[in-house]
Amino acid sequence: MDTNLDKDAYRSMMLQDVKTYLESVGVPETGGDGWTDKDWATLGGISNTEAFNAVVDADWLFTALARQLKLRKALIQAPVLWELRKLNPRDFASDAAVMSGAAEDCSTGWGQIWAPVTIDARNYCMQQGIINGAPLTDADKRDVWNKLHDDQEYNVRSAAYLTVYNAHQLGIARPSLTTSLADTQALLARYNGTGDAAAQYGRELIGLYRVLENYNALSRGN
Repeated sequence: MDTNLDKDAYRSMMLQDVKTYLESVGVPETGGDGWTDKDWATLGGISNTEAFNAVVDADWLFTALARQLKLRKALIQAPVLWELRKLNPRDFASDAAVMSGAAEDCSTGWGQIWAPVTIDARNYCMQQGIINGAPLTDADKRDVWNKLHDDQEYNVRSAAYLTVYNAHQLGIARPSLTTSLADTQALLARYNGTGDAAAQYGRELIGLYRVLENYNALSRGN
């Protein structure tokens, strides 16, 4: 199973490889100006380096979740790092709309997760005996959204549970220490939904997954 990242040995090299990969798929260090960059990446958001640092600084949490769920932590790290990097003014506006009562829900927090998706994922994991708790209902939606927005740990944990639920949705084996790259890519794609955009998401994130997994593997000694 995964261990804590050996930050002294690998952090700087890992950052450089993450930046190089992101740039290779059209995600430069600080993004576009908001007009030529179709998803407005980092306009008012954060850089590649800042997204990386946030994920690595929370390595203890990703490692604990990977060990609890017996899966590779890069499967959780990749979408969270990507979503942090892709924060943009529309995300902030959507959050503000929910907080003001003008909207009921939006994707939010580090993993950019929707409350109903979180409810489904957490309920599934409860049913499977993976986590404990009382079943969630639609009545919990606003409370769940608030936790996703305000509580970084709750958000990242929900992203991890979502990967398990995504396997159920896809009808494939639960993610494990030996999940194939093909199934890993399918899980990463399903994190973003279905259709062409989700498939593209999977193709982009599998490369990021491989960079992160390389240094996770070095840290665990295999």
